[in-house]
Amino acid sequence: MDGSVDTVVVEKTNTAQKGRISIFKQGDMFVSVNTNGDIYEPVFGLTGLKGAEYEITAAEDIMTADGTIRVKKGEVVATLTTDKNGFAESDLLYLGKYEIAEVTAPFGFVKNDTIQTVELVYEGQEVEVRDTVNK
Repeated sequence: MDGSVDTVVVEKTNTAQKGRISIFKQGDMFVSVNTNGDIYEPVFGLTGLKGAEYEITAAEDIMTADGTIRVKKGEVVATLTTDKNGFAESDLLYLGKYEIAEVTAPFGFVKNDTIQTVELVYEGQEVEVRDTVNK
């Protein structure tokens, strides 16, 4: 042995944690008819609604830990349409505050004009994806 020491350098980049926003739209739908003699009464049941369109907008400048602004306040980051079960999910988004607005209601339903605010937050270094569900 010559007394020298080998040095090993390992580089690991820090990846910003991201999350998804999930949306669920439901409403009363006609499911059957009750009959009592000559009287017919419609029966409605709560079900997921297909075709509701939403926009997800940054509620603030979305910034990663290194100070880089990834999304500017007011920028639309996703447009989602609910599937046959009433669900829609965004792609991965940087952590921060977002606003969800219904743009178009499914046929025969009233559009909800209430804007919902959600926040994707850090949940520890071992979590790959953070989900937020908006109903």
